[in-house]
Amino acid sequence: MQMQQCSAHYMYCTANYQCGADQLRCIDMIRYRECCAPIRRDCPPVTHLNFRCIVSEPVSWCDEDRDCHTTPQQRCCPTGCNYNICI
Repeated sequence: MQMQQCSAHYMYCTANYQCGADQLRCIDMIRYRECCAPIRRDCPPVTHLNFRCIVSEPVSWCDEDRDCHTTPQQRCCPTGCNYNICI
């Protein structure tokens, strides 16, 4: 039996035979269960990030994905507060 897909909030991913090709076994932090997630993750919706925009002159951590080579997903994502972060 194959596991369900992850919600937008998942962590601690590893390769596992229970998930299909190009997917990882992860822990869904919303539903507190194991789940399958794509290896190449999309940026989460800004509403899921829950950033509060309190900085008057924000500075982006990144401009494009290649700026994020040291983070797990190597993705440059918008926060909704006029700056980007690496995930």
